Amino acid sequence: MLHRMTSIQTIVLLMILIMSSQTLSFHNIHGENSTAQSGNESEVQLYSAVDTIVQNLNWTVQNTPFGIPGLMMISPKESPSDMFRENIVIQVWPLWYFGLSKNMTKQEIDRSVVENQTKMFKLNFLGEKDTVLGSLPAHEMDFTTKNDLLGGEVYTRLIWAVKNNHLIFTTITSKPEKYPDFESKFQSILNAFPFPEFGK
Repeated sequence: MLHRMTSIQTIVLLMILIMSSQTLSFHNIHGENSTAQSGNESEVQLYSAVDTIVQNLNWTVQNTPFGIPGLMMISPKESPSDMFRENIVIQVWPLWYFGLSKNMTKQEIDRSVVENQTKMFKLNFLGEKDTVLGSLPAHEMDFTTKNDLLGGEVYTRLIWAVKNNHLIFTTITSKPEKYPDFESKFQSILNAFPFPEFGK
């Protein structure tokens, strides 16, 4: 279980580092302000659901890198020197990938995720609570981490829900002082996702 839970930390860290790096070029398959397309039926449905809201926000959407299954919604740069782009990442993973079991209750899964996050990732824990993703019962935890590339802290909110022996894993990343400005945008993107249908 410890090896699998380390994968969660790696994914979160990769997302933070990728979003904060100026050396990586972010591009969209169909242009800066249009959503990507996929031949996968569930992904087409997902892109369609968020297309309008993402374009209205002038954000971009693309597949997660390194073969990680999922999507990233990325805010535009606020200036040419902007080193960080607020983002939201949504992924669907089988429970076994993180050392979790279909025989575990939601409460046991939540405790496992939270405990391993706090033990194995150097973070400043801010809190946790039950929530929902669409109509799915979910859990969230908030924390900050030190990012030397940015010279300061990065705020992360993790939200996850279980469906069909899979973990729908959502990562919201922002500079702490910017989160209040972006909170409504993050929520509008989450509201646009058909979470109960996604991942069937």
